Amino acid sequence: RIGRRMPSVADVLAFYSKAGFPRKDGTKREGKALTIEKNNARHLDAHLGKKDPRALTPSDWQRYTDKRLDEYGEGKGARTVDLEWASLCSAYRWAIRYQDETGITARPLAQPPQRTQAAVNVKHFREFQPAVGDELHNIARYFLEQQESITQGSSVFGWLTLFSALVGQRCSEMLHLRTDATSPDQPGFDDGEHLWLYRSKTHKGTASFILIEHELRECHKAFNVWRA
Repeated sequence: RIGRRMPSVADVLAFYSKAGFPRKDGTKREGKALTIEKNNARHLDAHLGKKDPRALTPSDWQRYTDKRLDEYGEGKGARTVDLEWASLCSAYRWAIRYQDETGITARPLAQPPQRTQAAVNVKHFREFQPAVGDELHNIARYFLEQQESITQGSSVFGWLTLFSALVGQRCSEMLHLRTDATSPDQPGFDDGEHLWLYRSKTHKGTASFILIEHELRECHKAFNVWRA
């Protein structure tokens, strides 16, 4: 069993990896989330892999933090270290579910370490979002009026700004919308009343469609004129 026969943190990470880096609800990660988790596990393995998974100490984690911050340099990497701690906890959580097989019965540390990223330095997108409609329109207008940059696609960002505000999805999800969609299972399909959306596969999920209100319909008409 892990923790009894050749015990190492590497064993815990390998057990987690073999299961597909599952989330708390047991579903496997996909896409960008999976890539990030794999990368985090790689760094954890490189620095902590040989450690006894049942005997990690706050000092072990502090040394890990110091090494990772040194690798980044220039005051960067704090948020990444916090995410790597979350990945380590996720690996332990999965191992604990199968403790009769793994021998792991507790989290990596009795008390979680203090966050590396100071809260005062955290920036949220909501801090930079348009406060009123006129501000949103000015942002879109800035991109749409950059005629000399159209070949670089600046106008596309203007339309993306408007549609994102009206639809409410993230940029990565908006980019899945198609102008040639022919059925509800294709993001971007317009059935005359609803706009069908890309379904996120994360544990939070997203709506299948939204009702096309007057503003969205008018924006869509203007977009089609621009495309013609």
